[in-house]
Amino acid sequence: MAKRLPEPPWPSVLWRPAMPDLSEGHCVTGSAGVDPGAWTSGDTGLRQAARAACQACPALALCRTWALLLPRVEPVVLGGMLPHERINAHAATLRALHNGTMDAPASPHERD
Repeated sequence: MAKRLPEPPWPSVLWRPAMPDLSEGHCVTGSAGVDPGAWTSGDTGLRQAARAACQACPALALCRTWALLLPRVEPVVLGGMLPHERINAHAATLRALHNGTMDAPASPHERD
């Protein structure tokens, strides 16, 4: 009889960072004049309009940081980036870490 491995000490669902307050964002306020459904639309033109609206958004940096921390790429416009752009950003970060051209974030144990 095969020996069963112990259950992992982590939850079976992926960790997800808490969503920041994006209440001032163009996707929330509608101040960019773009259809609110554009960020999640399957229509390429609407997604491009949403992406363009994000570039002048006061919440862009916060939203983009959050979007890049997500454990998987959502099929929507987040942080002014299309899904393939977020995939490329993740890959570039991993390459930089691997090549030593970017410092890895400090572990919680190394912080003061």
